[in-house]
Amino acid sequence: KETVESRKSMCTLYKIVLKIAIILPLQYFVSCKESNDSTIRRYIKRYYQNINRNEYVQAVKQIDKAIQLDSNRHELYFLRGRANVLLKDFDLAIKDYSISLRQNPLSIAAYFYRGAAYSLNDSEQLAISDFNKALEIKTRNGLIYDINNQGDPIYGIEKDISSSKIKYNRALSFYSIHSDSLALLDFSHCVQAKYELGESLFYTGVIELSYGNKDKACYSLGEALKLGEEGAKEYINKYCSSN
Repeated sequence: KETVESRKSMCTLYKIVLKIAIILPLQYFVSCKESNDSTIRRYIKRYYQNINRNEYVQAVKQIDKAIQLDSNRHELYFLRGRANVLLKDFDLAIKDYSISLRQNPLSIAAYFYRGAAYSLNDSEQLAISDFNKALEIKTRNGLIYDINNQGDPIYGIEKDISSSKIKYNRALSFYSIHSDSLALLDFSHCVQAKYELGESLFYTGVIELSYGNKDKACYSLGEALKLGEEGAKEYINKYCSSN
């Protein structure tokens, strides 16, 4: 009887010890995670304060600290990429956006901003590829959808980028590599959508001039000038003086 009772006692004790062994690490993990979350949020808040004060190096350092606490948050690399763009360190920005995309491969914003960084780094073909990918993710059943975009409340990252914004930047990249016909398609879309209307009209006019379409060109340049695009005046004086 004593042996049975002692065994029962030992088993009870073992179960209690086992339960504690399981619960304590779990509670510690949850506690650490909550602590990390609040600390990371604090770093993000400081990051935006630094960005608003044009203290981009300090902003990067805030995200570096956050990544040390949790290296699996794609948003952190995205934010550091933005700061590196502001520092004009486009190579580092591209690396950060690439890490963010490896962790979150369907991020429209990350593809768009990496594309913008490629363009700023004079890698227009890579930029176009990323802009195309961003549009591809937005496409369902052959139609491109824009969603009502509200930034993430913690990280302040857009959930979507408008198709007009993507096409406008893609048009600039096409124009830079003299793919004028493709640039014209995107600029024409932007004119219809009234996105960056003055500049879109200006580039439309310049491209139409290169095709010899003087009437269309002069109309677009004239409308661009009305919207404050002073660069259009030179073309109008040179090619459209009789209009």
